[in-house]
Amino acid sequence: MSGMDPATVGAERPLAGDGHADIASFLPVRSLTPRQVTAVYLAFGLGALFLSDLVLLWLLSDPVLRWVQAGKGLLEVLLTGGLIYLLTTASQASLRRTADEAERNQTEIQLLHRVLRHNLRNNLTLVLGNARQLREDLTDPSQRAYCQEVITAGEEIQRWTQQAGEIRRASADADPVELDLTTAIPSVVESVDSTGAPAIDASVPDGATVEVHPQFELALEELLANAVEHAEADRRPVTIDVGRRGTWTTIEIADAGPGFPEHVLDAVNRRGEDQLVHLDGLGLWLAYLVVANSNGELVLENTTDGAVARVRVPAA
Repeated sequence: MSGMDPATVGAERPLAGDGHADIASFLPVRSLTPRQVTAVYLAFGLGALFLSDLVLLWLLSDPVLRWVQAGKGLLEVLLTGGLIYLLTTASQASLRRTADEAERNQTEIQLLHRVLRHNLRNNLTLVLGNARQLREDLTDPSQRAYCQEVITAGEEIQRWTQQAGEIRRASADADPVELDLTTAIPSVVESVDSTGAPAIDASVPDGATVEVHPQFELALEELLANAVEHAEADRRPVTIDVGRRGTWTTIEIADAGPGFPEHVLDAVNRRGEDQLVHLDGLGLWLAYLVVANSNGELVLENTTDGAVARVRVPAA
């Protein structure tokens, strides 16, 4: 794949198969759902029954009717079989086209992802190194402040590239692992920089073990870091509460900040990856994907006291 020409990644390829796609090319369908297939079959079958069992019975006499009925039944079976064959062939051809397109898109995304992240890392390392050196060499405070702005923006882009890599790994298939929250939650709290923020209070019962994606701790880090970032230092602590009900474990991370913006609530709570492009950063996107790939759900909520991120995942 490393030797692939980017210009040819999205090039059209002929469909693999035995030529059935040619049969479907003249049909007025591209992809049929089971409901649509059933509707077409019922319309065809009911129409044929109406014609044979009502119209022909009215027109023909009894001696001929036996032969007509037999021929009619055979004809119906043959025509119905042919119709179903054409419909399923068309659907299979459409699935082949979809699969080929998905494969091309995946190849292109992997190529762009690898190239962009590699180039960004290299260039950012150069930019940040020179900017930090320049900041040290300058004596004018205003010029040093300009350098710091460049450094801050570069470090943010650097975090985005790291999160992009984590998102790619979160989207990949992975076997679930058992995670003991009694040790994982304290580790997550310790990893989050809470300097200048309110305290973090965690309540985790004994035996709180979940079956989740291998990156689940990282998702909790992103949610906790988001809560700490937006919490107001002079108000109540950021809290983490873990509880279990039946076969599910719920983790609630609450802060006393201004709450989630409406577009963030809409993007995450609608549970659609296409809506996540409206998020300002990649942290919540990463958390959403990890929780979704843990067969769980992430719900964001604004309360009168602040904001709550509620994670629900299977208990082990």
